[in-house]
Amino acid sequence: EPGQTVDITWTEPVFHYGWFSISLMSAYGSAVLGANISFGHSESSSLYSHTVTLPEDDCENCLLVLIQDAYYDPDLEQFYTKYYSCAAVSVSIPQTPPPIIPAMEEASISPQDFLSSVLPMLNALETEANEVEWAYATNVTEETQARSVEWSLSTAPFYLQLAQNASKYSNLLGGDLSVMRQIDILARTDISRDKAKRSELAQLVPQLETMYATGHVCLDGTGCLSLDPGLTELLADPTTDAATLEKVWTGWREVSAP
Repeated sequence: EPGQTVDITWTEPVFHYGWFSISLMSAYGSAVLGANISFGHSESSSLYSHTVTLPEDDCENCLLVLIQDAYYDPDLEQFYTKYYSCAAVSVSIPQTPPPIIPAMEEASISPQDFLSSVLPMLNALETEANEVEWAYATNVTEETQARSVEWSLSTAPFYLQLAQNASKYSNLLGGDLSVMRQIDILARTDISRDKAKRSELAQLVPQLETMYATGHVCLDGTGCLSLDPGLTELLADPTTDAATLEKVWTGWREVSAP
């Protein structure tokens, strides 16, 4: 988890003079977790351990890198070299389980009280949903895609029950128009009650999004272009010749075929 303190343990099979450094690397840069970590001068294999604190930010699909700066001769500093050991890691905040909302047989509380009871839960869910989707949209990987799918499936029962409870107020007359309008919106949902269909849709949507985000069409002279902005600008350019337009169109249809 971000900010967590962890112990990194490793073995030096062959003795060298020098020191170690530990870093966490991502597509956006690196964070040094431990630098100039000295170690003993045993002539045999040695086991080492160092405690580090992870950064406060999420780091999906990252590398934990151990670097050994080694000297063959510590006095003359001859045969200087570096050795690297890497491990794939994922640092992320655990998802909070969606809240449970009990079923209502009838509109047993006032519309305002009903709205006041569900809005805090709804706002918290929406905030976390935005964080999950932002992580996926800005870093399209198998891990962020799986997290998005998991979130969609885990929150569906909450939204379905919320819509069912809100529908109990649909036939009420009078009341605050603003409150009733909000409840009416909550009563509407496009989430299927069929669990199998929900699962299929939850898998399909991110697959299509990933396809559109990572797909490329390769053209002579211009290299390989993504949909946006490369191919989009090429299609919109009035000077693009007909042959190129056809290659872009047919090429993208091949890349984005379901």
